[in-house]
Amino acid sequence: MNEWLWNNIPWGYNVLLDIQEWRTPILDTFFSGITFLGSEWFYVLFLPIIYWSIGKEIGLGISYASLFSTYLNDWLKYHFDIPRPDDNSIINILENAGITKRLDSLFYEVSPSWPSNHSQSSVVLWGYLASHIKKAWFWIFSIILASLVAFSRLYGGIHFPQDVVSGILIGLLVLCGWFLLEPMINKQIHSLSFVFHIILATLIPLFALALVPSSTSGMICGTLTGLGIGYLVETRHSDFQVSGSWQKR
Repeated sequence: MNEWLWNNIPWGYNVLLDIQEWRTPILDTFFSGITFLGSEWFYVLFLPIIYWSIGKEIGLGISYASLFSTYLNDWLKYHFDIPRPDDNSIINILENAGITKRLDSLFYEVSPSWPSNHSQSSVVLWGYLASHIKKAWFWIFSIILASLVAFSRLYGGIHFPQDVVSGILIGLLVLCGWFLLEPMINKQIHSLSFVFHIILATLIPLFALALVPSSTSGMICGTLTGLGIGYLVETRHSDFQVSGSWQKR
């Protein structure tokens, strides 16, 4: 797999050079906004809105699914360690392939390239939401939006095509696996005591961080701890319910 990814860098780079020819100031602004919809800051803003204004259970489920997806993506990135299209370490590969033109990336990233987390996380987020909202129009909206987020990474020259396609496929696998396991996990979790819940909410993120000790993993595991303990305390002491008009929510 690693060899295949390295061997396809010149092909992917040529695709990005072709896409770069389409750029205009208007499209640059548009896709900069679209790529924000796959960023950590968007998730920090969006996931609490789902929890507070649509439903606690769906908010909790989509948060855990999204965090697990990002954690898996972070592990894959550093395991395969494929450089970004703008990384100087691929210059020799490009020159050996006869590629002399250079790509101008619109965005800046420091993590490895494969697979695309924006693509993977968007599939998980919008696929999870669409499966619960169960409206044809929302499925169409979700597919279009996730596709735009994925393409924005190619347009910005920050990911190779193989990164984006792999991210979409992995996102679909995570989503399917989550739907299969979520009912069983919930059944087991609900049978445990409050104290044991707190212990799990603390130890599982610490164990996950020890396995993948990166800055992104630290952010994910810290969020998991706060999410797990916060939900348990809220449910036990205030039992907030999502209700009322949309304006009130």
